[in-house]
Amino acid sequence: MEELIGQLDANLKVDNLQINHQTIEFWIHSKNSESPCPKCHQYSQKIHGHYIHTIQDLPIQGKTVYLHINVKRFQCTNPQCSVKTFGEYFKFSEPKAQKTKRLVDTIVDLSLDKSSLTAVYDFHQIGIKVKKRVASVIIKKKFQ
Repeated sequence: MEELIGQLDANLKVDNLQINHQTIEFWIHSKNSESPCPKCHQYSQKIHGHYIHTIQDLPIQGKTVYLHINVKRFQCTNPQCSVKTFGEYFKFSEPKAQKTKRLVDTIVDLSLDKSSLTAVYDFHQIGIKVKKRVASVIIKKKFQ
């Protein structure tokens, strides 16, 4: 399972894994000890705290996959920067996103030749949990 998570980001480590009849859930954290401020880009090692961010990834064998990421919150150490604290950034998802970029791309690809209602039904059959409204928003954002 480390290999699967490593494909998203080589600096991720699996802390726990839970598999049941419908879902596969990974509890993971980053091995990085520093992160750049999103505004001034200065690296900080000063950890302010942690929080759990849950995002959905591509299904595995028809099971919905959730990543529970223990995100480090850093304090910007640049006195000229207006940002006080910030969370780690992961390349595989947008900030505050509920789905990985590769899942979003899959949703778009599988929706192009279908109605949103048909697409959502098909998604649920293969383990992608998405509502019709959300699928429509994802598709619109991709083509704006």
